[in-house]
Parts: sequence; C-alpha cells; structure tokens
Amino acid sequence: MSSIVKQIEIGLYNPAKEQIRLGQHSGEVVEGLLLCKITTSDGIVGCGGITTYTEHEIDRSLYASACGAARNVMGSDVGQRESLYQQLNRRYDFLRAQTASLFDLALWDAAAKAADLPLYRYLGAARERVPVYASIPSFQSVEAYLEQIATLANKPYHAVKIHPFCNVERDIELIQAVSQRFGQTQRFYFDAEGQYNREGAVRIGRELSRHSCFEFFEAPLSDMDLEGYARLRSAIEIPVVMSGIELFSPAMQAHAVNIGACDRLRFDTTLTGGVTAARKLIAIAEAAGISTEIQSWGFSITQAANLHMMLSTASSTGFEQAVPCEPYRWGSDDYIHIDEQGYACPGDKPGIGIDYIDEVIESARVASFIL
Repeated sequence: MSSIVKQIEIGLYNPAKEQIRLGQHSGEVVEGLLLCKITTSDGIVGCGGITTYTEHEIDRSLYASACGAARNVMGSDVGQRESLYQQLNRRYDFLRAQTASLFDLALWDAAAKAADLPLYRYLGAARERVPVYASIPSFQSVEAYLEQIATLANKPYHAVKIHPFCNVERDIELIQAVSQRFGQTQRFYFDAEGQYNREGAVRIGRELSRHSCFEFFEAPLSDMDLEGYARLRSAIEIPVVMSGIELFSPAMQAHAVNIGACDRLRFDTTLTGGVTAARKLIAIAEAAGISTEIQSWGFSITQAANLHMMLSTASSTGFEQAVPCEPYRWGSDDYIHIDEQGYACPGDKPGIGIDYIDEVIESARVASFIL
C-alpha cells in the first residue's frame, strides 16, 4: 500500500551556540538548524535536518529554497524516493542538492520507521559501530591548539582533526609543534578548508608528510580545482582528501575519482542529496577501491544521518565528532553515544533516531512553514 506525503513542516532554528572559527581566513560561524517533518497518509512522521553555516547571521537561503520545493514533494509516495530525488534535481533551484537532501532524509526516516528499523539496518548494516575522531575548531595561537589537544588525551578518540590557521607559514609552525609534543601518542588529520593555492598546498603537504602522526590532508584546495588535486597527489606522500561539500553531483565526484583527485571520497549525506545520493557515492568509492570519508560535523540529526550511512558500508573510515560535544546536542535527548573504546554507536530507535523536543526548540525558532 502506498504511503503518501500529506503534510510538510519546515522550521529554521538558531540554537545560539557559541560561535567558532574554522580558520583565520573568515569570521566566526553562525550554526543554524533546519528541520523538515513530513506526515504520511498512514500517520508516520519522518524527520530530516541540516546544519547550516554562515557568517554574521543565520542562513535563511536553504529554508526559503525548501519552502518553495515543498510543493513538489507534497503528495509524493514515500516508496518512490529515487523518483523524487531525480525530479528535485531537475528543478530551477540553485540549492537543489541541499534542498533535495532535506526531503530525502525525511522520506528515508519515514520508510525506516515504517519498517521499525534504525536507518542503517534498513539500508543493510555493514557493522554496528564506527571509530570516532575529535574535530576541533581553529584557534588564535599555536599554544591554544596544544592546550586543546592536551585536554583530549584521556578521552577515547582515535584521532584528532585540526582546523589550522589556513596560513601557510603559521600552519607549518603548528604542524611542527603538534608533532613534537604529541606525535608519539596521537594521530591527526589536517583540514585546511580549501584555503591554499597550489604552491602552498604542496608546501604544507610535504611538511605533513615528514611527520608520521598525520594520516591525511583534507581540503587543501577548492573542490573546483580537480586538476590541482590530481597534481598535488603526485607531488606529496600523505593521502589527500577533498572537502567534498562543493561537489554536490555524484557525476562530478565520480569524475574526481576517475582523474585521481583524491585518496578517499568525502561527502556529507545532509548536503549532497540525502541518503539517495550518498548511496550512489558509496558505490562510486567502493567500485574504485577507495574509502569514504563521510563528514558528520553538526547538530545531532546531522551527525546521526551521517553515522547511519557510515554503518551501512564497510568503506567508511571514521565518525567526526565536533568538540566540544555538548552544544551540538541542543534540542534533543537523543544524541550519538561514544563508548569506552571510542566508537560511535546508534540507538535502537527506528529511523534516524533523533526526536526534537518542541518546547525546547520553539524558543529558538527563526521561521516556520506548513503545507
């Protein structure tokens, strides 16, 4: 029997968490939460969510796009998610990949709930847990980085991702200091937010290659510079990973893999087109024999959606836990639990498994839409 979308609710929320920097090239980032609830003809409520990132004030563009696209989703059959994904990606909408993500996540959540299964089991579980690494924001000084990393020493993280200054000279100093102090005891990832030119990326890549504690080099260049990535990989020894959140098309991600632009395929399920698109990207990576590096920074529903995708494949390497954790648990008693061995484990709730408490989030509502 068909399950038809009968109501759509979209809400934009500002949790008013402390703002962070992901590099000294930009201002502080305002992180917002966009939620979509769909109610089906058989009474199931599916929920999808996206964490937004902008400077100065909360992002409203994706909310506006989603409100417009909702009319194309109303009346859709939950069982025809691929068809809806294709339709939404043919519409005149500059944010169509992100917009499609929001609705696709809600539809998959509803489908998994109808089956009474956590999403990763509905997708076909490859495993039950995944190793966690801490992801820290950018700081103003080398000493501040060292202090932050030291606070994580007794926590069960398998690695630490550094968002550096995004300045070549200062970043070389940072790499050397981190390696000297923690290189024998900790593993690191290095995420430059796409801020180097080709020459700078080679310099940083060669410096990272000198220090065995660094495992991979993320986003040294813009995702748009695929040729630059391919050249960079041939010039340095450390594995290279693109940001992946500028290339929303699975076809473009496949092209990047085919020309040798990356050692791992990186994406965010909540931005790239939802579960439907993420499954295509996992297939691309597995066919090429490379790992997937799935981004999971964000509020609980963003983290959970990406964790379910990681658990649905054996190719994903690790769960990115934004540190500090507590601000990203806002609005819900459901959040990703990390066990004593440093692994992320989903709960037993069906679907994505994150329910927001209306009386908590209502005070942070910026805008809402009901169709």
